Amino acid sequence: MPRSMAPPPSGEFSIRLTKPFTQTPTTKIEIIGEPNRPATIHHTTHVGAHNQTIIAKEGSVPTSDVNELLAL
Repeated sequence: MPRSMAPPPSGEFSIRLTKPFTQTPTTKIEIIGEPNRPATIHHTTHVGAHNQTIIAKEGSVPTSDVNELLAL
């Protein structure tokens, strides 16, 4: 019997930005969180001749910035 994935918690959001749009992405930014709470941000950059090296950074977004982002 196949396993089913649990739905995300109510109100949870995920925003993903990639650059460039027309080719294989070399930069990805993902923001994951819930309204009225701090969010987590992941920034991944692929560099090198064939995007072999991956540089990953992680941080947090304050509640006030999350609320402003959701208001857009």
